[in-house]
Amino acid sequence: MRNIKFTLMLFMIFAFTSTNTFAQQFEPVDPIDWKSFGNVTFGDGQEVISGSAKDEILNMLPNEAVDVSIAKINADNTLEYTMRSTSEKNTDYIVTMDYIRYKSEQVEGKGEDAGMVKIGIGLRLTARITCLDKDINLGSLFSIAAAVEDEKIHGSLNVDIIGIKNKDVTITVPIPGVLNQTSIQNAMQSLATVKSKMYDVDAVLHPQIVAVKKKGESKDSGDVIGFYKKQLRNDALFQRNARIIQNQEAYVKN
Repeated sequence: MRNIKFTLMLFMIFAFTSTNTFAQQFEPVDPIDWKSFGNVTFGDGQEVISGSAKDEILNMLPNEAVDVSIAKINADNTLEYTMRSTSEKNTDYIVTMDYIRYKSEQVEGKGEDAGMVKIGIGLRLTARITCLDKDINLGSLFSIAAAVEDEKIHGSLNVDIIGIKNKDVTITVPIPGVLNQTSIQNAMQSLATVKSKMYDVDAVLHPQIVAVKKKGESKDSGDVIGFYKKQLRNDALFQRNARIIQNQEAYVKN
């Protein structure tokens, strides 16, 4: 109960506040299974993983954050991530709102800093919206919901559970639908469930790459991810952590 209350309080802070600078440095990407970046197998001679697997996975992800990213949809359908949290009139946006338990890792590419990746589990809300008025605060769920009620915004809301396999979480995921106060309320309830159920004994956790920060020669998110994949090839810690993640489902079944 304490975890749920804390999550709802965190979410309400998120709902009423604008985007923060740190969140805007990262661009959300479609989740990519982190352990898939290495050729990791579990068999004879490998480290045996016990019931402590979930604790080890959660310890890999020491940080928690609620982040908002705002992307303007250009005429050619490309996305332009912006530091500006208020809308332009008659403009389409994708607003991504993440609650993530995560870690960040530096990425090296061609002898220089290529950026960072954010790896984690949690919940993502994605609102694809059309703003019919200017100066609407897109960094606040409360503001977006109010603008919908005033018919200044219309759009859709999608909810994704990232890296958490649990039947109770699956049941509570809202069906994607029209953006309104009801869909936002349902999304808030999903967040509380995700927060509490990731610690369940029968939950299976698969950390995902969820966001990327570009730097140097990295022109897009794909560049950073490509450099990161090469970086992991001979990383012993990654190999061990990936085996822990891979074997946890077998342990849960037992």
